[in-house]
Amino acid sequence: MGGEDKSASAREDSGDNNEELNEEEEAKRRRGLLETHPGLDLAAQSRKMDGGRRISALLGGPEKVWRSPEPARIKTLLQLFNYGKWAAGGSGECVGQRSLDEDGEPGPYVWLTYDQVWARAKAVGRGIAALPGLRSGQASSLGVSMRNCPDWLCLELGVYMSRRLFVPIFPTIEASTLAMMLKQTALEVLAVDSVERVQALADHAAAVGASKAWGPSLRHMIFCHQPSVPEAGGTKPDLGPLRKKLQGLGVKLMTLDEVVEQGGKAKELAESGWSRPSDLALICYTSGTEGESKGVLLSQANLVASASNVCTMVGRTTRVRQEDCVFSWIPLAHIQQRCVELAALCRGARIGYIHGKMSDYRQDMKVLKPTILVTVPRLLNDLFHSMYKDEGGLSKAVLKISVWWKKKRSRDAQDNFYMRRRSLADKVVLKRRQEELGGALRLVVTGSAPVQAEVVKKLRLILGCVVVQGYGAARRPPGPSLSPTRRT
Repeated sequence: MGGEDKSASAREDSGDNNEELNEEEEAKRRRGLLETHPGLDLAAQSRKMDGGRRISALLGGPEKVWRSPEPARIKTLLQLFNYGKWAAGGSGECVGQRSLDEDGEPGPYVWLTYDQVWARAKAVGRGIAALPGLRSGQASSLGVSMRNCPDWLCLELGVYMSRRLFVPIFPTIEASTLAMMLKQTALEVLAVDSVERVQALADHAAAVGASKAWGPSLRHMIFCHQPSVPEAGGTKPDLGPLRKKLQGLGVKLMTLDEVVEQGGKAKELAESGWSRPSDLALICYTSGTEGESKGVLLSQANLVASASNVCTMVGRTTRVRQEDCVFSWIPLAHIQQRCVELAALCRGARIGYIHGKMSDYRQDMKVLKPTILVTVPRLLNDLFHSMYKDEGGLSKAVLKISVWWKKKRSRDAQDNFYMRRRSLADKVVLKRRQEELGGALRLVVTGSAPVQAEVVKKLRLILGCVVVQGYGAARRPPGPSLSPTRRT
């Protein structure tokens, strides 16, 4: 018996020692993370619950996991948009894109109000529901492979009015990969904005066979002409040859205007048939840059909760407001761009879309003067290095001194002095760099990969705004994993 007691005691001592070692290892790991990612305080982001589970530190307990963006119980994306429409008064500007003049040069932003977006979305929803040969409800899906534009939002809202699934697809993805997605999701309708993309899909299907190219489900393609895109031109393309080719492959090609016209003649969709909180909202695919594209299933409640967390995690000083303007240039198939825009729509804010190539984003930002920018580390690094690369020896030295002084002043004041743009350094040296991005930025959200701590710190000082990072599994809503501003 004595031997057994000693053995049990030894096991208990060993267990205690292991616990101490585990705690030491955890503390060491945490210190290492904080050294490489300053501000990433794990204790401030989550709390350990019974059984080893962790929940957000913002929540009071497991019973409060559900969060709504407002006191009103918003549970679906249609409710979220309607709340923003009410906040903006209906006539408030919602989405916009630059128009092109007769010479093809971009002009000012042209805006659609919340009421106009809602009316067009309802017409799109009725037109899609009236398309022949489609399944009903969650058994039916519509994919969008388009550049960011106002019609993207109208298509998404219209799809949810008949409880269908929405599948965002990167517009640059190869035709063979797109065909794989069409088969996996049993897509019935595909919306595109490029004649070249339609032609590539038709050629691929003609070469390998329609059933092998996109499966037996695809019935319709919707072409969305974007006159504000320089490559598209001001005139609508002739779709006659493509219509005949696709018809021979069992697919009907229509324009979005034809769908809207058809929706104008169809009966109103009952609100009882709209998407519900537990319904799947979308299948979000990865870009395919790291192996085969994979789809993630996200519900209406997933996306609403993420939009709420975007508002919560960025803090009170930078919380999304009705006066804000989001610059939309990262493809909307990227989940982080979508969630930030959802947060903006819920507040009744504006969204301005890029009009041309992504490399020309600064031209649009100068005109739009956005307050919120969503980006990715590669583009953020390019922006940072260009600010120093474009400067000569003396100018670079002045820039470095200005950044050093502002950093020191912020540390001495023990506040968010870097968020301000009223210092002497801002007015004399940093103003030109800030105006390259519109001069009004107050929040930059980056994700998809870590950013060097030095880049984040210096960009905060140069731009005079908050920079937060999102992280987590691919295509998972990033709201719960944004670094809180009070810890960055």
